[in-house]
Amino acid sequence: MKRIPHKEKLAVELNKPLDLSTVKADDGTCFGKMWDPSTEECQGCADSDVCGILKERTVKSTATQVDDDEGPFLDTAGMHRLIDQDITLWIKKAIRAGDGELSSAELVDGVMQLGGTRDRQSAIERIKRYKATGVITIKQGQVKWIGKR
Repeated sequence: MKRIPHKEKLAVELNKPLDLSTVKADDGTCFGKMWDPSTEECQGCADSDVCGILKERTVKSTATQVDDDEGPFLDTAGMHRLIDQDITLWIKKAIRAGDGELSSAELVDGVMQLGGTRDRQSAIERIKRYKATGVITIKQGQVKWIGKR
């Protein structure tokens, strides 16, 4: 798709709140899809400001849709707020409830729940950092507590 600047300005007032439902991006043009103020075409476009607002809406709605479909992005998954003490308490409780047994799959599920994410990989990475503290070992799919009780 090629950038083609608008020659006529849309009939919108930018000093008032913009009702985005009344401004439509044409399917065959770059308007609202390819806004980049560093390009010559966008700098010469009469509707560069409105195009930027529409582009922002598109990016936000796409990120929200991905977040709803896949769960939070890794940097928003809550893992950065999950401290070792929370994991320790959860592991101790799970081991007591499971007659001294805790599988690695159960640990991953528990960390996902604590972190508020559906992203298994971020939970696994958080467990690796926790395991490096030396309080647990994981062998043959079983979690063993070796730290202080």
